[in-house]
Amino acid sequence: MPACERCGAPFKVTHPLKRFCSEACQRAVEKGRYRARHTGEVACKHCGAAFQRVMVGKRKKVYCSLECQYEAKSIAYQARADVKANLRRARRVRARKGGQGRSVAILW
Repeated sequence: MPACERCGAPFKVTHPLKRFCSEACQRAVEKGRYRARHTGEVACKHCGAAFQRVMVGKRKKVYCSLECQYEAKSIAYQARADVKANLRRARRVRARKGGQGRSVAILW
């Protein structure tokens, strides 16, 4: 009887290419192989600094820090056409009202 490549438990061969005793062992090995392939030193998507990438759940880290992530997402949000249109509309309405009413600070 062959032994499982992951846990070493003996199992009954039902297919000539079977290497693991269960689907759980097979998935664990695949997960480890995927993580090993997608970790290592990479450049940050925002600032370009090199950092050691690790897997976070099922996703790969692409930013070196939360600050870089927040800044990149903010820039992407400000570049959206619907956001720009709403800012222009808000400025026109404020100008038409003569600056009366509630004042809202626009940071961009």
